[in-house]
Amino acid sequence: MAPRRPRPATTDDSPATPATPTETATDESASSTPDSTLPAVVAAEPTDLEPYEGPDDGFGEAVTFAPTELRINRAKGEFWLDGDEEPRRELILIPRGCHKAQMFYGLAYDPKVKHEPSCQSPDGRIAEGWIDPNTMEEAMRKCLACPKKGFGAGSCTDLMRLLAWDVERKLPVRLTFQNAELNPRKGAFILAVNRFRSMGLKPQETVMRVGFKDTEAAYKALTFEVIAAAGAQDQESLLQIQQTLDICWSAYESSRAIALEDMHSLYAEQEAIAA
Repeated sequence: MAPRRPRPATTDDSPATPATPTETATDESASSTPDSTLPAVVAAEPTDLEPYEGPDDGFGEAVTFAPTELRINRAKGEFWLDGDEEPRRELILIPRGCHKAQMFYGLAYDPKVKHEPSCQSPDGRIAEGWIDPNTMEEAMRKCLACPKKGFGAGSCTDLMRLLAWDVERKLPVRLTFQNAELNPRKGAFILAVNRFRSMGLKPQETVMRVGFKDTEAAYKALTFEVIAAAGAQDQESLLQIQQTLDICWSAYESSRAIALEDMHSLYAEQEAIAA
């Protein structure tokens, strides 16, 4: 078995946001513009660092970045972020990038317990978990050949995960969109993506207002309003948020690439042994 790549060590469970050249934790001169909907970021002089030549300290290959999960409760029409005391009905986001994922729920939904997927894939290609509730035997499998791939009840769920800047909470977050939002013709998320593409804008050059279409319905559909971020009052803060998002996205994708490489390598080894 090929050796695994080292993982960055962490001291707690809180997500780490990569440091940027435009942020400082010790500068007390930070201020915000009251009339702006975008947070101000304090500029700081970058510090030159000597190349590190000591033992592996967990930061040799890439900065691991785990964005805070922003949960969508479609039954209640609420958005929840860890640490929130109250839910929100609307979000203001600056998007950066997204990727596919898959989840399968082998057990029936029970409102009294947390509903966890029994099998999932971080890229929609290789999945790990169990799909048979009778045996609950865990295994790795190709998504394309999986009997649970398809549409309707009892099938695997197509997902899209979005990395974005939460303007109100002032931090990068990740949201997960489901089949209904990904329909090529009428899916709310896909229509929002098509909207900023038709405007000739990159995702981080837009601002998304996300809410719920019908607060009385049992399943509340999402709504998106997309506007150009160029209309924001504080352009300097906007630019620095975009730079922060670029760094976060790069670290996020690097972390995913390492994890996916390990997962695909392990699956290939298992297939070779089985053959």
